[in-house]
Amino acid sequence: MLARGAIEPPSTKRKFRLEWNIVAAAVADARELFDSIRPLDIETHETAMELAAAHGFSFYDSLIVASALQARCETLFTEDLQDGCRIDSLVIVSPFAPEG
Repeated sequence: MLARGAIEPPSTKRKFRLEWNIVAAAVADARELFDSIRPLDIETHETAMELAAAHGFSFYDSLIVASALQARCETLFTEDLQDGCRIDSLVIVSPFAPEG
């Protein structure tokens, strides 16, 4: 999942069965490509819990949305949430949604 101004790398080791050196190289590339990578802190977790309760998202998806909101992203690209959904100033865009 990508958001303008933030990146959320997938669970690459498990999902894609990659070796740790490949995962480490991908993380290093992300650090070079993006201005700031924000840590998950207690405020992010609290916001995620509120989002999960209000919108019915999984906690993991809520962490991603909370991080994007805190980073002041305008767009979150993901196939895991409803295309066009607006959460405060953030718009969810599915890269696989048919163009209307």
